[in-house]
Amino acid sequence: MKIIELSKKYCMNCYGGNYDEMIKNQDGIIFDDEMIRKAFKHGSGGSKDFKEYMQWNRPFCRYYDLENQKYI
Repeated sequence: MKIIELSKKYCMNCYGGNYDEMIKNQDGIIFDDEMIRKAFKHGSGGSKDFKEYMQWNRPFCRYYDLENQKYI
């Protein structure tokens, strides 16, 4: 898993709303399996924890799967 978190406000301010350019520059927080594990549940997080995190942050961010090249 390799997901990039794209801040909506940052994208608008720095890229004029162009998410494609932001993705191309990988200008966001990139979550991979190791980062997800370390970021949640005191070092033992999993995909369920990350999905919950995404749901809470959807008003502020978009999420793009870098491996499958699609928004999630």
